[in-house]
Amino acid sequence: MLRIALLATVLLACVRENPDLMECARSVDCPPGDFCRDRVCVAPDRGHGEVPARDMGPPRGDGPRVEDPDAARPVSPCDAVCEHVLACVVGPDCPLIGPEAAAAVLENCAATCRDSPAFADAVGGHASCEETVGWLARGSEPFADACLGDGPPDACGQGLEGDAECDRRLDCCGRGLVCADLGDGSRCAASCDARTAPTGCPARAFCSAFDDPPDGEPAPGVCIPGHDCVPGQEAATCDGPSTCVAVPPASFCVPAGDAAEGTGCTQRFDSTIDNCREGLVCAYGRCRSPCDPGGGCARGDCVDYSERLDGVPYRFCHVGCDLYRQRGCDDGVCELVDQDADAHAVGLCRPGEPGDGRQGDRCRSREGRYWGDCHPGHVCARLSADRGEQCLGFCDAGDSRLCTGRSLCVFGLLDALDLGLCLGECDVYVGAQCGEGRHCLFVAVGSARNGRQGPVGQCVAGGGEVGAGEACRRDPRSGGHDCAPGHVCTDRGDGADRCHRLCDDQHRCPAGEVCNSAFGGGIGTCD
Repeated sequence: MLRIALLATVLLACVRENPDLMECARSVDCPPGDFCRDRVCVAPDRGHGEVPARDMGPPRGDGPRVEDPDAARPVSPCDAVCEHVLACVVGPDCPLIGPEAAAAVLENCAATCRDSPAFADAVGGHASCEETVGWLARGSEPFADACLGDGPPDACGQGLEGDAECDRRLDCCGRGLVCADLGDGSRCAASCDARTAPTGCPARAFCSAFDDPPDGEPAPGVCIPGHDCVPGQEAATCDGPSTCVAVPPASFCVPAGDAAEGTGCTQRFDSTIDNCREGLVCAYGRCRSPCDPGGGCARGDCVDYSERLDGVPYRFCHVGCDLYRQRGCDDGVCELVDQDADAHAVGLCRPGEPGDGRQGDRCRSREGRYWGDCHPGHVCARLSADRGEQCLGFCDAGDSRLCTGRSLCVFGLLDALDLGLCLGECDVYVGAQCGEGRHCLFVAVGSARNGRQGPVGQCVAGGGEVGAGEACRRDPRSGGHDCAPGHVCTDRGDGADRCHRLCDDQHRCPAGEVCNSAFGGGIGTCD
């Protein structure tokens, strides 16, 4: 998307102004077929719209080949069109060709453009011949997307301001804006990236991505301002009978339906089918009552979303279950669905088959079951490339009962939750529990049941007796190293990996050295 946007920025600069045309604010103010650029109506260059018919000469991709590379090549009428398209790709000053000419190019000359080495070099990895011709025709939907993040091309002048009416096919909004229809016609609204945090949206606005690109790529979209509705108080902010749905970090009014408390719901914006009745909240797939003003519930516990919604009071009642003990469900399992404002796990009873694996046991993942064949209070996951999957217990600030053995509760591993996972199987200071050819690698700082923090050790390939201050080597596959137990292998800024002794309040540094708490929790290295 970014590469195409950059190419489009160049292509969209291919506009030739005509001072004789009328002034304008938007392209819709111009005569049909013209475009508003720099507040002047501009017509596409009609001279380049005269594309040869198919019988006027074979395209290079369809015609005979010349065996001698130095010999003159028969020139097809389509070659001139390809040269024009190429000039628009690599040059800053060329006119648009217009939608009629674009259609003729695609019908008669696309093969020639595809087979042109110069053209292929210019657009390779960015866009196909068809896409490039589409940009020049200025008629494709992705036109407005070219302005995401970088603002309008030079040919767009200042670009339209925020909340200005726009035509997605023709107009370019100002820097940081994109033309989108948010339900009341197309307007210039704030652009965003749904894959980043923060997304770039203002407070209480949701970033809605235009599509779902592959993992690791940006997801351009538009910011949709929330309605700031409050469960049970929808009449204050919503029009007509409505319920309030949370789409963090915003809350939105949706038309009320007939679904009663405890029944299934979907909360549709375009229909009332399966929507909750007015005053109820659709959460975890069922209609639920809002909490009372004091945070109490007739049944269940109060789940508070207010912090996720930038302070909008949003609380609802939920009858949960005990994820750690797997209690509260007549059948099936207690599945992790959320966390409350205190980072405590929120469980939901769902059909499913529990497994038997516990902390540290080998396991096998299964589609649709994060616990695989583990106890449902665990997740089946692979920690390193040189090991298989194993059961890792869930934990939170108030309950780490599943962190057995030498494991501690480590936070920050679950993207959507502030809950923790139980990690650790060995003592980083001793390193004797891992077996031959393996050693105890310090991987994180975790919390014990009493709240005390300590180092988390995982057994990985590696091990050695290299002492403090000496050069060390790391295994690129496992992350292990050849330092002695109780040491880490790290670069302190001099460009060389060296062994450094770990320390805390129970493992003191040698005389003359101090413990620099570099990892948090009072854990550091001796210097």
